[in-house]
Amino acid sequence: MHNIRLLLFGICCLFTHFSLAQRPKVAFVLSGGGARGFAHIGALKVLEEAGFKPDIITGTSMGSVVGGLYAIGYRSDTLKKIVLQTDWDDVVYDRVSRNTLNAIERERFDRYFVKFNFEGTKFISYSGFVKGSRVQNMLTGLCLPVAGITDFNKFPIPFACVATDIQTGEKVILNRGNLPRSIRASMAIPSLFTSIEIDNHILVDGGLTQNYPIIEAKDLGADYIIGIDVGTKSTKDELNSFVNVMMESMFLHGYQNYRSEQKHLNINIKPDLGAFSPLDFEEGDTIIKIGEAAARNMLPQLKELYVKIYGKPEASALIETNTKQFNQKYKIKKVEIEGLKNVSRLQLKSILVKALDKELTSAQLEDIILQLQNTNLFECILYRFENAQNEGLLIVNVTEKARGDFDIGINYNTYLEASLLLGISYKRFVFKGGAFKSDVRLSSMPRLDLSYYYQSRFRPIMGIEASINNIRQGFYQNGLKVSTSYNVYSSFYLKTKINISNQRNIGLGIGFENANNRTDAFISVDQIASLTNNQQANSLMAFYRQDNRDDSYIPTSGRRALIDVYWVNNNMDIKRAWFSALIRLERHNKISSRVYIGNYFNVGLNDANFQLGNTQFAYAVGGLLDMRLRNYITFAGIDFAQLITPNVAHYRFKTSYRLIKNNYISALGEVLNADTYVEQLLDFKALKFAYGASYEYRSPVGPIQFNVSRSTLNNTFNFYLNLGCWF
Repeated sequence: MHNIRLLLFGICCLFTHFSLAQRPKVAFVLSGGGARGFAHIGALKVLEEAGFKPDIITGTSMGSVVGGLYAIGYRSDTLKKIVLQTDWDDVVYDRVSRNTLNAIERERFDRYFVKFNFEGTKFISYSGFVKGSRVQNMLTGLCLPVAGITDFNKFPIPFACVATDIQTGEKVILNRGNLPRSIRASMAIPSLFTSIEIDNHILVDGGLTQNYPIIEAKDLGADYIIGIDVGTKSTKDELNSFVNVMMESMFLHGYQNYRSEQKHLNINIKPDLGAFSPLDFEEGDTIIKIGEAAARNMLPQLKELYVKIYGKPEASALIETNTKQFNQKYKIKKVEIEGLKNVSRLQLKSILVKALDKELTSAQLEDIILQLQNTNLFECILYRFENAQNEGLLIVNVTEKARGDFDIGINYNTYLEASLLLGISYKRFVFKGGAFKSDVRLSSMPRLDLSYYYQSRFRPIMGIEASINNIRQGFYQNGLKVSTSYNVYSSFYLKTKINISNQRNIGLGIGFENANNRTDAFISVDQIASLTNNQQANSLMAFYRQDNRDDSYIPTSGRRALIDVYWVNNNMDIKRAWFSALIRLERHNKISSRVYIGNYFNVGLNDANFQLGNTQFAYAVGGLLDMRLRNYITFAGIDFAQLITPNVAHYRFKTSYRLIKNNYISALGEVLNADTYVEQLLDFKALKFAYGASYEYRSPVGPIQFNVSRSTLNNTFNFYLNLGCWF
């Protein structure tokens, strides 16, 4: 009896082994399509619920992103979270967060519309508009659990993706090597992303040759193929945008292959994505739902295929996710940097020390890499982690940036009208740690800023700042302009500063300032009297800066603090040195998913009384354009710099409502007091008030703002328009 049982057990095992060995192989094939590829996730959810367990996955472009992550263990629910929690505009376009910039770089951040790199007298060109380092680093973090596996056939689900050799025009199958780099090559849309070199092939997006890798799945041994097509040809009505026409023309050859290979598909899921372009990354949730709906419409065919493959239906046979491996931490014992030529490792020490001897998640590792990127020293930074025991070597590969930047900014606003900003910066100038920066504003009020800073191996940063600024100011009585002042301010300062963190720095300075002033007073309709004066001042200063706002121009979160204190000695009628101080504080908070508030507080003080014409250390108040001037304070409802005063206190409350992404309507209220004497700032009977409303849009080329406001100083409505980043 015992022998019979053993015999039966052996027969069952043999039968089971034979059945498993003979079970047909199922492949999921995911096409390319940019943001439309998010629909793969919704379709995969339905396939999971239907019980399908793929033996092979192939993908192109965004299909390689979703397919590659699915192959190593991510499932549809986790992939959906990744999509919805990622700011794809920042990742795809290599945009940086202000909060990760160092204090010096933040001062120049987002002023420019066009940026060029140069070395010596030669401008540097690249194979694509975007380097794609943020995409690859995000993928590197997500793929850390399989970092030591170079054969994609050894993933939980064997995987292959397709790229195109731009030199030969041939497709290249990527099924071994570095997974994040392979995916990055497969999605390298020509001209948008730079190409990737792998095994002597210069690779770009696989969609150029094989946007729907059906035959590749067949070649890998698939018996049944379920395809998800998010990149099919557009209809005549859908070819209504530059993006759709460009994508259509680039992937024509890939579509031709699709026609000849679609006969191998057993199921073809085609989400209705005609309303979405490949760049609609902000529509991730909607696109995922469309993919899910398309797959559910195919459930009868899917159930029929399931029975054909597996023999009997299974209710909701969900594939489990091993979430533990995706939440693990990595202990860094050593950091190696590849590619350093001119940049000193000491310049990176304060960032790299954050990684050593710490257990970090993939997100924390990516944040450290992003901080390195935002030093503005590197064109591209990639990383990899080498240690199967999660305790070892972090290798950072860098491509140093060209030393020179030539930047162009454009702006139009009601006060300055059209303006052009030309910026030049040059790193490793004179000394290895030296940086020269120059900005020229060409407008009705031109300006020149020059600076040179040197950062040694020690913490303090030493530097020189010089500027020449032309300002035109109107003087008013009872709301009427009675004179116009034309001022040329120049300054020269020696400064030292310490960066406490990326968001904060403190410093000291000593300098000289000069002001040439001509005031044209309107005596009568045809008579103008001109007065001129010249002022010089020597001063000692101390300053503090803090800024972690999410945006310079339309902030919705974070805070800013600017404190300047001067001890001034000059040649005016004042016979003694005096104290001057300006305190600017901002705080922005998110009240709900759409409502934001901002509180602004400004105080400017002088403990010496000087005449109206002596405006060098007086405060210019009025208008809504933040001129980045030391002594300028905005106030709604009046013209630019309409009020000149030695002492001022100001508060603004602003509430904003987000209509759709990056579009806001706002209301503001302000209160102001200004006087020759500090103690009079507490005279509440002299308070001035203002209120206003505005529409604001964070556009790709900078803020667009329209404001209407009114104040008790003028009692007339004031209109303000701004287009682009001001400077």
